[in-house]
This record gives sequence, C-alpha cells and structure tokens, in this order.
Amino acid sequence: MPIDKILLIMEQQVQIQCPNCHTTLMVKNLNNTSERVINCPKCQTPIQVVFGATQAPIPPYNPQGNMPVGTPPPPAPITEPAAPAKGNGNKTLVIVLLSLLVAALAGVLIWLLLIKDKDKTSSDSETSSSSVKQYEMASASVAPEASASVVALDDEIPEISANASASVAPETYSRDYSLPYLGNSSYGVGEKLYNQLRTSSFVNVYNGISGSEFSSIRHMDTSNSSNQLKVENSDGYRYQFFFMGSNKNNGRLTGVAVSRACANPSSECLDFENYVAGSGNFTWVRDGLYRSSTGCYVSPGYSKGRFYVYYYLPNAPEKDPAPRN
Repeated sequence: MPIDKILLIMEQQVQIQCPNCHTTLMVKNLNNTSERVINCPKCQTPIQVVFGATQAPIPPYNPQGNMPVGTPPPPAPITEPAAPAKGNGNKTLVIVLLSLLVAALAGVLIWLLLIKDKDKTSSDSETSSSSVKQYEMASASVAPEASASVVALDDEIPEISANASASVAPETYSRDYSLPYLGNSSYGVGEKLYNQLRTSSFVNVYNGISGSEFSSIRHMDTSNSSNQLKVENSDGYRYQFFFMGSNKNNGRLTGVAVSRACANPSSECLDFENYVAGSGNFTWVRDGLYRSSTGCYVSPGYSKGRFYVYYYLPNAPEKDPAPRN
C-alpha cells in the first residue's frame, strides 16, 4: 500500500449526527479501520461509524439483531381464517339449550318465592287485621272521658269534685258492688269509718271499679246526674259515688263521699283525723287532707249535723278537703 494512502487513512475523520439525541459528533479513525462503533457521549446510544466514504445517516446500532434500530418490521404474512371445526354447531346448540333450561328453572324458583312471600304477607295482613279488630272491640268497651259537674245533695253540701281529666286506671275487676253495713248507732262514727280505712278497700271501693259494677244498688240512686250515684243505706250512712264517665257503663269511679248524721259531728271529725295522723300510714298534704301509701286521699269534715269523709282514688282529677262548718 502506498505511504500517502496510509497517512490519509490515519488522518481520516468523519462528522456524524447521533440518531437518538441529534448531537453532532466528530469521530476520528484512530485505529486505521474501515468501521468503528462508539457510544454517544450525551445519550450513550451505540453508533456504527464507517470511514473512507461520504457518510449517509446511519441508523442506531442494534447488537442483538440483524436490522438497525428504527427499521420498520416487515409486514406480517396474510393468513386466511381457519375453517370452523366440525361439530362446533352441535356444541353451540347444546349450550343454547342448557342456557334456556337454566333460565326456565330460575324463573320457576323466583315464581315460587314470590308466591310464598305473597302468602306470608297475606297471613301477616290477616293477623294484623284481626289484632286491629280486637283492639277496636276492646276500645269500644271503654267509655270516652267526659266532664262531670258537681250536683249538690239534698242538704246542699258540696261533696267530691268529679271533673274528668285524669286517665282511666288500668286495674279492672268484674264483681258487683255491695254497700257495707256499719251499724245504726250515731256514736263512734269517726272510729267506724277509720276502721274502714284499715281494710283493703274503703267502704268496698277499689281502684279501677267501673259504673257497670254498681248495678245492684242503682235502683237506690236518688241523684239526677249520669256520672253520679247517691244512695243511703238502712244503717243511716249516705254514699255519693263520682265517676269519670257514665255511672251505668264503663265510667271509672274517682271517689266517694260518706256521711252520717250524729250528735257531735265536729268531735267525730277530730277523732277520725287523730286516728289518721297517728297511724303512720298517711302523709299530711294540707289542712284536712291526707295521702295514703297506695296513692289514695282522705279528708274528714262536717256540716249541718253530719260527719263527712271524702275518699279519693288515684285517678281523681281534683282532691279538695271536706267542708268544715
């Protein structure tokens, strides 16, 4: 090889551009070779450099394949779709039939559940309707609350107020009322009525008793009020019963006033009050009025030759002391 050609190769250098970051590079042929692979100093992309001829843009070097980086792949060969395998039509028919069968079974199951729920709802509705009817029947047996004005006795003594504003007592019984017999003596009246307080029910009345239970003494009634009963027993004791509602139906008793003519009414009143105050079973509320541990109220008084005891049940709307004059 001529010397001048060797020197020319040794001094040969090529200007190229990085195909990745487009940086312009000046590459020298230091080893006197026709080709050289370098890494771009900026992006480290491998570049193949050819010396001795005018350089065309060289695609990035691809060491793992025969094609330079960036070369579009050859088009894929066109293949015809595979013909359906024999028997697929039968499988499709079987699948369709199974799907229809499953849908039918699901429909039957849903229908059965709806029928069951409907029957249950109908049963619950009938039970609820029956309960409502029973409640209405029970409610119809309770007389509505009504206002009851005080009707004066024959001797014009105001007795128990019976304004109906309290609730009906929950206790109910079914027995006929009977008047107690306390004796014909006009002496010791206070002590006899106090002894009635020591029993479980004062003069046979009790919380929750209704007007329908006074049928046995209604023929003795001398009151003109529909919510009162006024009777006088053969032993000389007078009873005035007050009701919240009708005295003939289910009006509840709110209280009773018991009185008797005696020789010294004020003395009988004092004896009765001493018994009550000293018994320890009653609490003083105000002058002449005491409350028992069961919620009942009692008040002794006197007027026009008669000794009085007012006895209030817990449902009485007003609890006034008996008169003293």
